[in-house]
Amino acid sequence: MRYAITVDPGKDTTKAICSFRDSIGPLNEKKTSFPTRLYDLSNGDIEIQGNSFHVVYDDKELVIGEQGELYDTQTTKTSLLHKLAIFSAISKLIDPLDKEPCIVLTVGCPTTIFRNKSLKEEYREYIKSNPIVIINNRKHLFNFEKIIIKNEGSGIVYLEPNIFLQKRVAVFDIGGKQFNFGIFDNRVLIPSSSFSNNFGGTKLQSLVRQELNIALGIDCSLMDAKNAIENGGIFIDGELNADSVIVIKTTISRFIKDYILKSLEESNISISLMPAVAVGGTSFSVLDEFKEIVPHLITPTKADSIETFQWANAEGFHIVCKVKAGMING
Repeated sequence: MRYAITVDPGKDTTKAICSFRDSIGPLNEKKTSFPTRLYDLSNGDIEIQGNSFHVVYDDKELVIGEQGELYDTQTTKTSLLHKLAIFSAISKLIDPLDKEPCIVLTVGCPTTIFRNKSLKEEYREYIKSNPIVIINNRKHLFNFEKIIIKNEGSGIVYLEPNIFLQKRVAVFDIGGKQFNFGIFDNRVLIPSSSFSNNFGGTKLQSLVRQELNIALGIDCSLMDAKNAIENGGIFIDGELNADSVIVIKTTISRFIKDYILKSLEESNISISLMPAVAVGGTSFSVLDEFKEIVPHLITPTKADSIETFQWANAEGFHIVCKVKAGMING
């Protein structure tokens, strides 16, 4: 069977969408997501549970997903973890009885790769090479008809093109691990404006953890900090601590000013005269403070849930994927 598959293998979470036709009927669509984490079973055997995949590849036996322990903090995507995250997502979405699926694949990559022709081709070839893998005791041979590489943060351009028509628009894509930025002129990326760094949600959690420990004299973990950001404060003995509410708000504001906007200043980029749009899961978590600092910030349609922000790239890229696969008109 022929599939159009988009995988956004983020540093924090892998998100994937698949479209296919059983015969001449309408397009079927499936989605999946899981943490982009790895555990090497040579460090000790575990029972595969939850949203995890048992993967055997190149004589390595690994677990990808929820039970993984190691994230990849590099800005490159040419890593075994990201390759196997892509393969695991595909295995979850295709017909399990399909021995040699034909796949048109779209994947996102950081600006550092997208702007470098040789690195982009290296990434494409890395995905295509040795496509034989055993996932959850089932052998797969993936036949990639085409692999399309798109710049992370640009999915919103395809998802909501009207925002970008006949104007310059800045895009802030703040994910779980990474921050991607770019300016689009009438939907076309201005290459010199784009960059990626590691100022994502994990950086914010680290700042919040530090400030909560100082202000409240308690030992917060990164998970405590993450929950505090989502809840607008930390609960102690079942009560929302008023001091923590202030700490969260001021720390989020500092994160936006000293890390997100400072990154633009260091690149001599001003967004005061153009619309700016925010996507990515962390953007949703800091949205109120972000809008206070950047009043002209706009958000995707249906911006009332974190899923809208998290899936904007994947859903935008998937429009491109379906066009390239000939499943919809461009």
